[in-house]
Amino acid sequence: MKKITFAQGQRALVEDLNNLHNFTEEEVDRLLRATTSSGTGKVLFDNIIPTAELAGTVLTITVPAQYFAVNGVIVQTSEDVRQITVSAAEPTQVGVFLVAGRQEVLQTRNFTSTDPLTQVIVQQDAETVTQTLPTSRVSYISNSSLVVTIADPVLGATDVGFVKLATVQYDNTAPSGSELTVLGNSTDVYSLPGGVSVPVDDHAATHLPGGGDAIQVAALDAAQPGGSRPGLMPAGAFTAIDEAVLDVQAADTAGYLSISVTGSNVPAQIQTNGRTATIDINRFDSLTVVDDGGIEKLGVAFLQASAKNGTADTAARSDHIHPLADSGLIVQQFVLDLAPALLSTSVAYELTPPVVGGTPVTVAKILSVNVLWQPPNLVTGNTNDGIETGWHMYFKDGQNQTLGARAHVRGTNVFDLEIGQLGACLVTGPAFDFAQDLSNPQYNAGDFAQSGRLIILATAIRAGAVNLVS
Repeated sequence: MKKITFAQGQRALVEDLNNLHNFTEEEVDRLLRATTSSGTGKVLFDNIIPTAELAGTVLTITVPAQYFAVNGVIVQTSEDVRQITVSAAEPTQVGVFLVAGRQEVLQTRNFTSTDPLTQVIVQQDAETVTQTLPTSRVSYISNSSLVVTIADPVLGATDVGFVKLATVQYDNTAPSGSELTVLGNSTDVYSLPGGVSVPVDDHAATHLPGGGDAIQVAALDAAQPGGSRPGLMPAGAFTAIDEAVLDVQAADTAGYLSISVTGSNVPAQIQTNGRTATIDINRFDSLTVVDDGGIEKLGVAFLQASAKNGTADTAARSDHIHPLADSGLIVQQFVLDLAPALLSTSVAYELTPPVVGGTPVTVAKILSVNVLWQPPNLVTGNTNDGIETGWHMYFKDGQNQTLGARAHVRGTNVFDLEIGQLGACLVTGPAFDFAQDLSNPQYNAGDFAQSGRLIILATAIRAGAVNLVS
């Protein structure tokens, strides 16, 4: 260990006095390196990893108060909470670092000096650094990658060094879309140096039956409090106790269960009044008990089998569907490639009667015709998106002109689609942005939709479904 020595009559220099502490700090660092497995001088004594919570796009990291050391400076950091805004479109990785530093304390002291010209001794009061106190802070360094190494924190003039506490990872590609992982530092934790071990005296066998300090085996005994004498449990007893059901309760969401408990498990002589739980189901009229080959099973109480009620003895799956025409509605879709030549024109359409049960049904009346405009160069996956056309009068070039697409119903199952003079719809600012989101290359064909395509959805009702005025 380094020492500072002074000879008789020697006048100590400032460096000699300051080394009284500097040498001590160096030896503290050397002692930590010798008594721990750390070769870097960085030691996490408590090593309490942070907690992380995500609310929307705000990631909150809480670092608990704990002790750590860097290069012989042992400090305690206070609890620190930091909120970081993350992006839902990319992952985020945050490095949490504990930084140790020094804070100088300025105080007034009396100084003695000699004027080099007059050799007069001068005494004066001046402010000087009298103490250097250890400080700590928490630094957060983030990047938008889970594989790129996080950069080290930039140290200030009063910082001694840092030790990494943990890494917080936000993986937006996880199935849940917001998986958080906190990875602690397993390198700089406090641990005994290599080769050091603590002797363990294995003496459990002395407490087993036949050992020098045997503990008696527990056994049922009506004369003992509780009906059994204290002691070790025999082989297999712990499994039986650990897996035993002590009580049965219906969940709050299972009010249809009725549970009754009898017995108390209190020993009576050698016998035990065993506890028994009986579970019953409060059945509604839609459930019944069915005899299946001599075994009673819970089943569905179906109505009398008929063409209307059905004849199967099993319930339908949740994806069980019927053709839409069975319900009385008929929906057909048409697609029209939009071109300037179609402006101020009408296109005729006819609904094709669907076939139900091998017989075509009759279309009784067209209820509505909805038209959506899709920009050209539509990106795959956006086929269900579009902008409603509507029908408007638009003042342009000194006159009112038509804009949009509307249907003229000409009969029970036919209609004409009229397209406006200026285009299928007005591409306003929001509509323009939406059209660019749907297309690649992005839409840039002006304020009036004159290209792309129209998606025409015609809804009608079949004959016989309801009485309609013809």
